[in-house]
Amino acid sequence: MGDQDYKDPFNLKYLVTFILFLFIPLLPMVLSWLKYFGWIGV
Repeated sequence: MGDQDYKDPFNLKYLVTFILFLFIPLLPMVLSWLKYFGWIGV
């Protein structure tokens, strides 16, 4: 493993993409909970 260029597996682009794909289905639930607790005034 030491004879080839090792790149960091923790790539920021992949992390952001992964978080977005997790967050998009949860967005309506998060907004409804914020509205329920009164943290947003919509």
